[in-house]
Amino acid sequence: MPADDKTVAFATYPNEMEAQMVAQILRENGVGAYVKPLGFGYGGVGMIQFIPHQVLVYEHNVASAREIIGHGETYIDDEVELDGQDL
Repeated sequence: MPADDKTVAFATYPNEMEAQMVAQILRENGVGAYVKPLGFGYGGVGMIQFIPHQVLVYEHNVASAREIIGHGETYIDDEVELDGQDL
């Protein structure tokens, strides 16, 4: 990984659980992934797991992440479905 490689937003999900599941799938396939809450973030307001969260990946891993997950878009208020399975 280049020293100047930065993280980029790969996808946005309506809650922390969905974002964590996608991040875990990416990690299991060798792509470093991180989850970041949007809005007030951690500690801002009560139950942050129910606010949108972004999945971040290193810029050089975006293509690999798209191959693994099959998208790289924003999914808010929509169900994410891969090969007939809801995430």
